[in-house]
Amino acid sequence: LSFLQVSVPVMWFQNNAEDFLGLMLSWCERLKPHHGYGGILVLDSPDRGLAQYYAPTIAALAAKHPGLEIDRPMSHKMVTQFGIKGGNWFTILSTAFVEKLGGADALGKALGEPFGVHRFDAGIIIVAGPKPEIGDRNRNIHTPNYKKLAEVLKPIRIHDHPKPYSKGRFAEDGPGPVPRIGSLH
Repeated sequence: LSFLQVSVPVMWFQNNAEDFLGLMLSWCERLKPHHGYGGILVLDSPDRGLAQYYAPTIAALAAKHPGLEIDRPMSHKMVTQFGIKGGNWFTILSTAFVEKLGGADALGKALGEPFGVHRFDAGIIIVAGPKPEIGDRNRNIHTPNYKKLAEVLKPIRIHDHPKPYSKGRFAEDGPGPVPRIGSLH
């Protein structure tokens, strides 16, 4: 597998969420991804020294905000051949994964409002509500849409992927879905 990672400034979404969905559907029609996901994320520096220096800060942010995307796609691409790491605000699933979950209509019913299920010729994009959730564990702000999505996607999720940070950043049985960065596989 390979991956494509795209990032835009957070404030861009404030007035362009519908445009972004249209853009994602257009890319999915052309690229026919196996799966993908996206939400609010922190990008690692391409400079390995800077990335290592800021890793504890990024891990602390991710621990505080359960919906924040943190990932190392190069280390995950091989383990995501047969399953997904999870979902986020935008979750892209190929037809094979959709069928394993009972079909697009069944997914739409299982998720309900405020989720949207948008079809393209090789799969679907699930949108978990009108805006991304990042949550805040210190202020007891939860990510209910992401938690529901994680439960619905559980049959196709992998559980043995490498951790982005060596200090146990991702707990196996943590309080909700594991954060991810936006990428298509």
